[in-house]
Amino acid sequence: LNTRIPTKIISDNQSIVEQELIKFIQLKNNLYMKNIDEIRCLTIDFNQPIRFYLSIDFGGKVVSNVYKVLNEVIRKMGFEIFCDENDELTYMDDFKRTESIKKFKPHITININRIRNEFLHDDMFNFIWFQDPTKMLYDDTVFHIRERDYFFYLTSKLKNVLLNKNIPTDKMFLQHFCTNTNIFSNLHLNRKNKVIYVGNNYEF
Repeated sequence: LNTRIPTKIISDNQSIVEQELIKFIQLKNNLYMKNIDEIRCLTIDFNQPIRFYLSIDFGGKVVSNVYKVLNEVIRKMGFEIFCDENDELTYMDDFKRTESIKKFKPHITININRIRNEFLHDDMFNFIWFQDPTKMLYDDTVFHIRERDYFFYLTSKLKNVLLNKNIPTDKMFLQHFCTNTNIFSNLHLNRKNKVIYVGNNYEF
């Protein structure tokens, strides 16, 4: 059912439940590797209508709103798109992504603040947009870059970080924020004098 794995078990049969969970995780990992093999054997035909794939994590409100803007624009441009979204009970992980990619066979995937290229077919384009100073940009994570990976960044500071990660300059592009006022704007708000703080907090 792809529901979230329990983080705490209260049961007279706790050891049995834990053993079953271990079996489940092993099975899921095996299926994930099988999915990757199947994806890499796909035929990605660019003579077909272009298909986009987005995965939206229920827990990330700001990023999910950006994905919704992308979804709206891509649909209006006439492309096929699959928005893979979980909810408060289900889990969004690479297994779920590979299940969807295997079935939908996208030509293009878009990721925000993550690369997620390790399970893609070589012919699939992957657009990665860093809008936040996420941990992987500053730790010892090694970026493995495919020929069809392209990186976008929100600010010049993020560009410098990507350069430090050995991203080629011909694969990097500045991309500012934009939004759809039909979705995220309410022109009938009563304006008030107040202080608004917009920021983030990443603990390394």
